[in-house]
Amino acid sequence: MSDAPRLLETVEAGVLTLTLNRPRVLNALDRPLIADLRAALARARADAGVRVVVIAGAGGCFSAGADIGELTEIRTHADGVAWTRPAHELLDALATLPQPVIARIEGICVGGGQELALACDFRIAGEGARFGQVEVNIGSIASWGGTQRLARTVGQAKAKELALLGEQFPASEALAIGLVHRVVLDGQLDEEIGSWCARLIAKPASALAATKLSIHRALDGTLRENLDRDAEVFAGLALGADLREGVAAFLEKRPPRWG
Repeated sequence: MSDAPRLLETVEAGVLTLTLNRPRVLNALDRPLIADLRAALARARADAGVRVVVIAGAGGCFSAGADIGELTEIRTHADGVAWTRPAHELLDALATLPQPVIARIEGICVGGGQELALACDFRIAGEGARFGQVEVNIGSIASWGGTQRLARTVGQAKAKELALLGEQFPASEALAIGLVHRVVLDGQLDEEIGSWCARLIAKPASALAATKLSIHRALDGTLRENLDRDAEVFAGLALGADLREGVAAFLEKRPPRWG
């Protein structure tokens, strides 16, 4: 058994990169790796120095999904429900993280790996990446949010096609249906993600966090409730340093100097 850490963490110029590091099993997401990811996100949430988070995979692969071997340990209905909970908590933490999150996708991104990517704010893929909501092929369901986030991302009709057929498809199709934001040559993936990180870091962190949270909530509640909530969020920003600096910079026709 390898002593290598399941998760690699690096921070450079405000960008935290979390790399799934189980390449021998295509970066399958087992319970220890899920726990490591949750802990890393908790630290990032509390670290003002982290401006953007990138989720990547080692060995030229994003993730082949859940560690299927763990399914053999399910003996009762309660075991089955409990097996999904850590992943639900991880992906909810990812989706609600104040910082923008980018999935760096190369190679295989299927099953739970695709569910992990769907919980990120942006998905940028190399042209050789392969996608798929493939759980039906082993008699299962995309229970980590694949049915829910996939339908919200590509629409209900397309989500049914992808999840019920369970077939893999190329990055070009993922781009065409809106599953990913950009597809670039495999060798240009880091350059493209670096560009996105730089553009995001140039924005005020408070406004990014507020905007991300409001959009995340957009499909919950009524339009009126959400507009009222946005008014409360705006009022908080209006009293903060970032918005005041942004207004002053606009009126003085100069670049803003964010805190």
